[in-house]
Amino acid sequence: MGVKYHDYYETLGVTKESSDKEIKSAYRKMARKYHPDVNKESESDNKFKEITEAYEVLKDPEKRARYDQLGHNWQQGQDFSDINFGGFDFRGGGQSSSNYSDFFDVMFGGAGGNPFGGASRGNPFEQMYGQQARQPRQMPIDGTDREIDLGITVKEAYQGVKKSIKIRTTKTVDGRKMPHTHSLEIKIPPRATEGMKIKVPGKGVSGKNGGKNGNLFLKIKINSDQSYRAEGKDLLSHITLTPWDALLGSNLTLDFFGEPLEVNIPKKSRGGEQILLQGKGLKNRTGEGDLILELRVQMPEHLSREEMDLLRQLKDLHEKHNK
Repeated sequence: MGVKYHDYYETLGVTKESSDKEIKSAYRKMARKYHPDVNKESESDNKFKEITEAYEVLKDPEKRARYDQLGHNWQQGQDFSDINFGGFDFRGGGQSSSNYSDFFDVMFGGAGGNPFGGASRGNPFEQMYGQQARQPRQMPIDGTDREIDLGITVKEAYQGVKKSIKIRTTKTVDGRKMPHTHSLEIKIPPRATEGMKIKVPGKGVSGKNGGKNGNLFLKIKINSDQSYRAEGKDLLSHITLTPWDALLGSNLTLDFFGEPLEVNIPKKSRGGEQILLQGKGLKNRTGEGDLILELRVQMPEHLSREEMDLLRQLKDLHEKHNK
């Protein structure tokens, strides 16, 4: 049976004029797509072997030159039955010693057995060109990214904070992967918003065969408390007023995360109304948020006899003026 010609350029989707960089890029793209660890389709394994074989030849200047020289007159689909290799059997008992095709074995020394005798396990092409066949290398596979939630308080979101967190990873001990807890210190910038992601390079899923590690992304989750809650880039809170502060108006000082904040209460304010303080919220790409204060009017729990008398007088005056 003849040895079928393989067009390595066509296999990788490149041309003879393609640069080494273009060939490498094409291989990495196709290898990610067809690697058996990623692609579970039945033909992916064969496809991966084909593109790896093509890359093994085209990435090596000497092999590529040899392939271009010997292969340029062979049409795709034609076999090499009429090529005389001196009557030797290069198949080493009928089975290849490599994962490559017969075409690769014949041209680049992948088959076992030595038709010229001696202890060497090379083949005629190895003897002719003085180059040992290289074993296929495993393709580097980059690790994937990971994303986890990172809960912080509203105060931490507004002021910024350094957080120490622990993540579970693996490390290799004596060739085996073992669970490992890793501590990280994360800096959260001031006025961070819900859903903001902080990138920690190289702390995602580990790569294989020398591939790069993935990245870790920490997704900010802001936990509300009794005083504040976050809605997008706005902060919401409330102020509790006495009836006379609501009616007469007042200037109050609010403790805003340790910062004194002056708030003007208009006259005749009502419960449920809101006061907006611009630029005192969180911040994202669209700009700064606001601090929104909801007014709540609350009756005092205890009133003196004198205070009750004044309220009766107020009631009488109100009824008199509204007859």
